[in-house]
Amino acid sequence: MQALLDWVFSVPAAARWGITLVFAGLVVALSVTPGIARPGDNAFVWIVVNTPAPLQKLMHTVVYAALTLLWIWTLESIESRVLRISLTLLATVGFGALLAVAAGSKMSRPIDSPALIPSSIGSATRIEIFT
Repeated sequence: MQALLDWVFSVPAAARWGITLVFAGLVVALSVTPGIARPGDNAFVWIVVNTPAPLQKLMHTVVYAALTLLWIWTLESIESRVLRISLTLLATVGFGALLAVAAGSKMSRPIDSPALIPSSIGSATRIEIFT
């Protein structure tokens, strides 16, 4: 186990940034996957759409926990533990909030949600209907 930890912490900073950013890119891909599969969509979309909601919620938590750990690992060169953890939380929470806003508006396909109506300039306007 010690050998594995030594190896993990010996990874160069550039590789750490690369690994973390690639993982963040995967999170973006998952976040912008539409909630409705249509004929012609790839297998990835069908798998995500057909995954039960409780499992999606569990994986959401696991993925963001992993992203948090990757940021802590990537920012290890920052000596101040308080600053490192603060930047990690800011990066993870900010990233999640940005994706939540983006996935709920322009990045998702407007046709996938009846609550989204395309406007004349191509963006989507969210309409809330309360009954």
